Amino acid sequence: MIDICDNEIIYMAQEQNDDALEYILKKYKYLIDVLMFKYNFKLSNIKADLKELYNLCYFSLIEAIYKYDCSKDSLFSTFSSLIIKRQIIKYINKMQTYKNTININSVSYDYLFELKDNKLLNSVNNIKYDPYCFIENCENSKIFNNLVRKHLSAFEEKVYTYLLDGYNYVQIAVLLKKTNKQIDNAIQRIRRKIKLLIYENKFN
Repeated sequence: MIDICDNEIIYMAQEQNDDALEYILKKYKYLIDVLMFKYNFKLSNIKADLKELYNLCYFSLIEAIYKYDCSKDSLFSTFSSLIIKRQIIKYINKMQTYKNTININSVSYDYLFELKDNKLLNSVNNIKYDPYCFIENCENSKIFNNLVRKHLSAFEEKVYTYLLDGYNYVQIAVLLKKTNKQIDNAIQRIRRKIKLLIYENKFN
């Protein structure tokens, strides 16, 4: 049977009630420990950063709160467990293929700027060569990061910082108390600016 009291509190949390959000997070954060323990063997094998994973799971719990439909005949504990479990599996899969992904996405800084045609722009537009992956692998990433920030608004810079720290747009929306749409729009603007900077070689 659905816990009506919890549903009411979750609804309050979805309406930006900070006390309600804190209450639900405290009550259900035990699910993170339970699920991380369940996958402990796999996490040990990949030498997972448990602190990082816990933080990701914590944001998944926040995501579950905002996505939960109180009108449906399902327990919040079941729904949030699925969201958290999905995050853990995603993290494990990412770590297991990390070395291969590095080899695929790493792009030589010198090679990129020897290109004389549109291959560079095509690479930037290709999902395999995401602008953020380029930044992480660029030998002069600090220089490039500083240049990018000069072309961003204050709000875009906050979003950009969280992106580089590995947060997704839902998590950033929660952190900055903005809508998912506002964050998505900011990310699209940032991507366009980064692509333009790369294409124009402004950091040579």
